[in-house]
Amino acid sequence: AYQFYNHSINGKKYFIEGFNDLWWQNVAIFYAGMTKDSPELMEEILEKSEPKDFRDYLVNLSGIGHLMQALYNTPITSRIKGVERNIINATKASEFLITTEDPEYNMFKLLCNTRYGAYKVMSYWFEFHHNSITLKEPLVQGFNELIEALSDKSLLKEVRFRTEYSAYLIGSTLTQIDDDYTPLSTLLDITDPHNNYVRALISMSISDKFKRLTNDDKRRKDIKKVKSKIDLFDHERIQDSVNIRLTDNKRIPKTKLLYKKK
Repeated sequence: AYQFYNHSINGKKYFIEGFNDLWWQNVAIFYAGMTKDSPELMEEILEKSEPKDFRDYLVNLSGIGHLMQALYNTPITSRIKGVERNIINATKASEFLITTEDPEYNMFKLLCNTRYGAYKVMSYWFEFHHNSITLKEPLVQGFNELIEALSDKSLLKEVRFRTEYSAYLIGSTLTQIDDDYTPLSTLLDITDPHNNYVRALISMSISDKFKRLTNDDKRRKDIKKVKSKIDLFDHERIQDSVNIRLTDNKRIPKTKLLYKKK
């Protein structure tokens, strides 16, 4: 990275075209850390690193997440494109695990266990690689755009589901960054009541965070508001619809549920 940045500018093509190779990806991120402001680099890598399979979805997501953090002085308009790419990466990765019948991916199916688990694991992957104050502005902008898109009542059911899941990915990450529950509460208000996966994801995110709060924080108005909404859920119905095992598409026994009211 130092060599390319200071002496051999033409060397950039190696880590731009090889971004989905972890070795070259690290070079790209260190190079980005030296320049800090390069919308051109962001554009070139997004163009040349289009994911082709499940592995690429995961590697590309982690790399783009860290690349955007390294390019923290780059305009939001450029970095928001990275957020959009990674939403697609996380969504496609989870949908692939749910639909594939290739035995090569049985290990991942067993790891995630259920359809809900696939969406949850990919949301963890997204959060981990975007949990940085340097990404708050592009994440907020991306979240607001998705909320605006959800105001369209004519969205097809499948499109609406993906949009709500995409908004969840960003909303849960923003909650991790600055302990603000407003995004998840906002999303909950407009989520399709029949979208049990996103409602379950929000419920578990809030419940997990709630257990780690101090008593003073638990009395915060924003937290009490979203917690009261979740307490009204029909958790039995949600459990029945989201705890579908990936390996055989059967409901799992209630004693082994991944998603359940806590």
